[in-house]
Amino acid sequence: MSDQQAVDDEADAPLIDIFEMAVVFTIPVLVGAGIALTDPRLDVVSGAVGASGVGWLLVRIRRQFDAVRTSDGIVRRRRPARSKAVERLAKWEYDPKYDRLLALVLAVVGIGAFAVIPFAEWSDENMLGLVIVSHLGLVGALVVYGAAQR
Repeated sequence: MSDQQAVDDEADAPLIDIFEMAVVFTIPVLVGAGIALTDPRLDVVSGAVGASGVGWLLVRIRRQFDAVRTSDGIVRRRRPARSKAVERLAKWEYDPKYDRLLALVLAVVGIGAFAVIPFAEWSDENMLGLVIVSHLGLVGALVVYGAAQR
């Protein structure tokens, strides 16, 4: 059998990819929730959230490979460095006026969040949230405006 015919006999197996990623994510979450249930010092939610972080890392590692159905069975092949979706998105053209509009919206959100602070009684958590939103809005507006001027 020639190499070209062997390549033609291969087919992607996306359902196997999805199933394996779901299993790889679910097992650490169940283990973390089980440990949190048996340990009185741990909260179930914190155990599940911490374990879901581990599951997410495992899913990211698993996503580097594709399941391919061959005549020998299912094999894993390393994905190409760049996906076609990223290349399509990089080639996507849009009107540059949206950059200025986005910068304006972010600036209004940032200035508005700063302006609201002195007019009401805020708890420390709410005050910190407003400062973070306003800071991110203003910095984001500057970044978008600077990128639009390039």
